[in-house]
Amino acid sequence: MPEPDVVEFIGRHNQVFLLTHRDDGWPTGYPMVGNSRDGGVEFSTYRASAKVARVVREGHASCLVVPRDGSGDDRCLWIAGAAGIRDDTEASAARTSEPGAAGLAVPADIAAKAALRMHEGKRCLMRVEIRATRWIGWKPPTR
Repeated sequence: MPEPDVVEFIGRHNQVFLLTHRDDGWPTGYPMVGNSRDGGVEFSTYRASAKVARVVREGHASCLVVPRDGSGDDRCLWIAGAAGIRDDTEASAARTSEPGAAGLAVPADIAAKAALRMHEGKRCLMRVEIRATRWIGWKPPTR
């Protein structure tokens, strides 16, 4: 299990960049909304997306968890670990319909549509196990 401060940080900051590699080996990232759950970070996404194919191919991924503007937090969190798709549709559908994390309001009609797509197998839960972490200090740009 990750350290409590890691779990707490992800719980407060769900803006996550999923990092993997394209087919030609170059790194690529995807902005996501991630939720910390049971020692990992989970994302709801479409099963047919390129990011899913890349994560499944590699079997691992990294993520950069960043604070949202105005949070006042001056650090980011890099995590890495084994990654793949969760195929437990019942749990997936239930989690998709949960309220948004970290104060992110999800309208009921969007949550219902996501849960339906999950049940139909069009969406899936992608999971990155938290095996390695590193804190990164940063200063937001001034305007």
